[in-house]
Parts: sequence; C-alpha cells; structure tokens
Amino acid sequence: MTFRWTRGAALIFMDLERRDWTLEIETGALRGDPSNYLFDLFLNGRVLENVVIDRKTGMISALLPAGLFLQGKPQCLSLTARPLPVEFRGEGDDRALGVPLCELRFR
Repeated sequence: MTFRWTRGAALIFMDLERRDWTLEIETGALRGDPSNYLFDLFLNGRVLENVVIDRKTGMISALLPAGLFLQGKPQCLSLTARPLPVEFRGEGDDRALGVPLCELRFR
C-alpha cells in the first residue's frame, strides 16, 4: 500500500468548485483507530464538526460545506494529530509523523 505521512499539523491546498463535498481520507488503518490520534480537521480555518471515523478501516470522512469555501481561491484543508510515538518510528527517524495518507477523495 502506497502512502505518505503528514506531520503533526498539515495543510493541503485544493482547487475545488464551491459546492458541498464529502471528504474521505483513507489511512489504511496503518496507525490503528484514527480517533486515537486525530485532533481536528479544518477547512479554511474553520473546525469541521461532522467528522466521522470508521474505527475498523481507519477511514476519516467529513462534509465540506459550500458555505466555508473561499471565493476564487484555493481551499485549505488542515489537520492536527498526535505524533506517532518514538518507539514506533524507525531507528534514527526523528520526524513527528502524524496521519498516514493513502488516498484523499472528494465526492
């Protein structure tokens, strides 16, 4: 499975049409249940209140309401997460790893 790690805080800029979207973040459950490490998801600086986490598959989903979109600008999705504990990182790896991102989908 291909994936990339975020850090404890991450910004993702997206060009999306202004409308309601559903965001799906596939983590592959590589860190287990995301509710144990994900703090918050934000769209353009506003906390997303409707985050749903599938504890078994590690899928994180949330509604991105059109009312939070900026007109004529890229949208900024940001997240904060508890860093991966040192004992689970490779030897000499001092990165503060956050969320494993296998896939981002917008529906």
